[in-house]
Amino acid sequence: MSEVEAQAPRIAEPARGGERGLVTVEFIFGIILVIAIITVVVSVIHNPAVGQLMLQLLSWILGLIKGVKA
Repeated sequence: MSEVEAQAPRIAEPARGGERGLVTVEFIFGIILVIAIITVVVSVIHNPAVGQLMLQLLSWILGLIKGVKA
């Protein structure tokens, strides 16, 4: 290897075949997550009982995280 080759910037290698599909999977997962969040928000807006249930669920989850009973 010559001195010029050693100093030349290295070009990033393209993604391997097994990693190429990960971007698609992550994109699809993101879309599904956004749809789920929108569904919950619309349900809360149209039905106050669902909103109350979501608040109770959130309170329970935060209680688990804090280690305090909800």
